[in-house]
Amino acid sequence: MNKMNQNNENTKSENVNRMPDEDLSGISLPESWAGWHLTGVLGRGAYGTVYLAENEDGRVSAIKVIRLPQDAKVPEIELLPLLQDIPGIVRVEDYCIRKQEGQSEGMLRMEYLTDLTKWSKSHNVTEEEVVDWMIELCDALSACEEQGIVHRDIKPGNILIN
Repeated sequence: MNKMNQNNENTKSENVNRMPDEDLSGISLPESWAGWHLTGVLGRGAYGTVYLAENEDGRVSAIKVIRLPQDAKVPEIELLPLLQDIPGIVRVEDYCIRKQEGQSEGMLRMEYLTDLTKWSKSHNVTEEEVVDWMIELCDALSACEEQGIVHRDIKPGNILIN
């Protein structure tokens, strides 16, 4: 059971739970992502924002934009591609790093998944499902630790479910 990290290519953006609308026109995507456009904000964190994006075929993805000082590394951008074979880790579809206006901007285009907090509000979760998810979560965290990576922000909003 890999419910925490299943492919979700058929989701349409109108069915996605997102934050209130805002102007997304000032956010440019890499030229290599032609055909993708932002449709909403999924969430915000200390270093960036996660957007919902849809391509011309109606497929949706999450795009995380991370902004740091220009000389800083963007650790998620560098580390996530190394973890793609680990069950329970979100699938990265593409990524880029841009330097602009004195900042480094990392962009990750990832499979769209719903966080556990939002998902559990619309689903009856059984004790067995929770135990299975926690085992999968512990396995994923253990595999990350073997690579020298510590997550540091485990919370229901950061546990992604399909």
